[in-house]
Amino acid sequence: MSAINRYVDEELMRQRIANEGHRRVIGGLWDELGTLQCDFLIAQGLEPHHLVLDIGCGSLRAGVPLTRYLAPNGYYGIDISESLIETGYEHEIVTAGLVDRLPRDHLHVTDAFAAPFDVQFDFGIAQSVFSHLSLDYFAGCLAALAGTFRPGGVIYATFFEGEGEQVERPEGIITHAARDPFHFPKADILAMATADWALEWVGDWGHPRGQIMVRARRL
Repeated sequence: MSAINRYVDEELMRQRIANEGHRRVIGGLWDELGTLQCDFLIAQGLEPHHLVLDIGCGSLRAGVPLTRYLAPNGYYGIDISESLIETGYEHEIVTAGLVDRLPRDHLHVTDAFAAPFDVQFDFGIAQSVFSHLSLDYFAGCLAALAGTFRPGGVIYATFFEGEGEQVERPEGIITHAARDPFHFPKADILAMATADWALEWVGDWGHPRGQIMVRARRL
């Protein structure tokens, strides 16, 4: 796999959290994007009894509304940054009084998409994870998580779609073919389908910065 992004640098992450705050360091739009993810999954059939894996859960922007919606113990998260998880748990989950619905051991730090929770997930979401990683990481994610999703389970993943060296986006964002933030052609994304996962194009889902959605369905 190609070199990973700046989120792996824990010292830098701690400095950014201290300087910018845990909500801004993952891109801001805290309430808007957290609610959008929860509402989107509900529209796709998510029910309170389902088990959800938040891939790249960060400081729990989606974790808060999903924890409130799901039955207790239904939300799980993985992320590469221990600092983001710890700060999000203390400042969002504990502060909101949600500890009885989200145990701390439902959150796992991993640089390899490991989800060692001994459950079978119904839904997963990876929002703005693969906008910061080369496409081979998406293939690695699907391979790593295949055994943790029940047949028929789904992962929803967002991407910037685009062709060429760079593309201008809303809010002055410029995405690139070969560096963070990345964009990928639709055909290249769908080519990540495997014997374990079928890929289905969802497209626009109302993301304020124009990221599209793809569904990976466990076979």
